[in-house]
Amino acid sequence: MDTNPYQVPDSDLEEPAETVVPETVMKKIRNGWIAALISATITLGLVLFAVYSGGIGKPDDLLDAWILSDIVLVIALAYGIYRKSRIASTGMFIYFACTKIFLFIEYQAAGNVLLLLLFAYLYFQAMIGTFQYHRHSSHPRSAHTGPVSG
Repeated sequence: MDTNPYQVPDSDLEEPAETVVPETVMKKIRNGWIAALISATITLGLVLFAVYSGGIGKPDDLLDAWILSDIVLVIALAYGIYRKSRIASTGMFIYFACTKIFLFIEYQAAGNVLLLLLFAYLYFQAMIGTFQYHRHSSHPRSAHTGPVSG
């Protein structure tokens, strides 16, 4: 007999269990952060076009600060969505909805409704996707999936 009967048995309890997140969840998140980057790029492009084409007569410092902070915030939220943050994805959806409501109330302009609905849908799906991602990643396949009793 070559084995020591008093030797501690090997165990794989220390190794993390495999986490399986469906591809549809990952696609929702990916589409959300890409939509946010596209939104920031479009905003930056429109601002640069307006400045260089003379569309803005006298630049208003408050307006410039608002637009630049909007671009920075959307890029930061896009990065948060990329990192699968529930806070960032929820923040992006709420920020998008609030800014569009504000612009409609302030200027009575809805813009391209189909485009607005598309972005709202993508941000909402990203928000749902980040919550689904964390639900899947916090419950590995081998873990108990029922209610937690305590």
